[in-house]
Amino acid sequence: MEFQVHRKPCILLETVELVYSYVNQIPAEELTENAEYCIPAREISAIRDTVCGSLDPDNEELQFYFKGVPVDGKDRHLSCLACCMIYSTMDFSCTDVDSAVNSLKRGWFLTDRPFRISGINGISLNLTSAEGEYTTLAWEIGRLPVPQSYQLQLVEVFSAFHWHLDRLMTILRPASQRLEPLLAPWVEQAIPRAEEWERYLQEPAAMQTMLQKTGLKEPEIRRLEIALRYFFPFGGPGEFQHPVAHLCLHLGVGIPPGQDAPETPDRLRDWEFTALRLMVHPDRARMLRAMTDHPMSVQDLSQSLGLNPGSVFRDLNNMNNAGLLTQEVISNRIHYRTDSTAVERLTKHLMRYLHQE
Repeated sequence: MEFQVHRKPCILLETVELVYSYVNQIPAEELTENAEYCIPAREISAIRDTVCGSLDPDNEELQFYFKGVPVDGKDRHLSCLACCMIYSTMDFSCTDVDSAVNSLKRGWFLTDRPFRISGINGISLNLTSAEGEYTTLAWEIGRLPVPQSYQLQLVEVFSAFHWHLDRLMTILRPASQRLEPLLAPWVEQAIPRAEEWERYLQEPAAMQTMLQKTGLKEPEIRRLEIALRYFFPFGGPGEFQHPVAHLCLHLGVGIPPGQDAPETPDRLRDWEFTALRLMVHPDRARMLRAMTDHPMSVQDLSQSLGLNPGSVFRDLNNMNNAGLLTQEVISNRIHYRTDSTAVERLTKHLMRYLHQE
């Protein structure tokens, strides 16, 4: 397997993250952590003031592209049009803005048609080939678990991708020019982290570990590319490109090779207390168990468990908002599945909280 860890950041991706945080008034403390190679919050605040200070966060066009929209109805999982556009076809070798824009335009034009949109996260649309099938962009986006108004915006943007990308770049190009020299010292400081990843990926078991952590079930990865991410430095959004078996990861600079992103177990957040409270009720615990192996609708759960449909609907809505469930549409009906990974992460965090000194 070939791999490459880029020493230079994708400045366009970093700019999108910073402007997104500015428009949505995210505190600088939430863009970083107190960990090695992470930019301190006070420095991020100063950088953001310089890069974004001339932008009006209430500007209609800025709001259109960057306003956070809940995915699956969860306020913790936000999407925005700018992120979906810029992350739609990753090419980490394009570290400067002009080459990144040209790559995005080529990539969207060359995207296999027709294609399926298998999901959406806080970063991008998940595109897969739909060779031999009939489908349309509007139909695919209409199946996503986001508000209808956002579905219409996605259709508009991706139907005229090049035009909207040009409009977006009138905002991002000058911001990127201001950001690049300010980010440069932190990029230089993080070179040892890139070198750690290079050494780690030479280990025989490294790729299998990477597959487990990313949740990919692909039998083979022929090439892996990693670009370090400096804002929200514990995230790891990525794209698996078919059929070339090429995995691209925008990996947080705060993540050590071979380890999970460091967590801060000093406190439980409000949503975690809500999730724990929901989980301990007997009926909701039965529902979570029933949905572990396969998705179920409100009707499925009420009939199989003998519960009132109204109570089931309310409990599903609350557990979904608390991040305990995932959603999918089957035969035009919403089905829910227990997010086992989220439950496991929550219970592990609880144990660390209980045992911390």
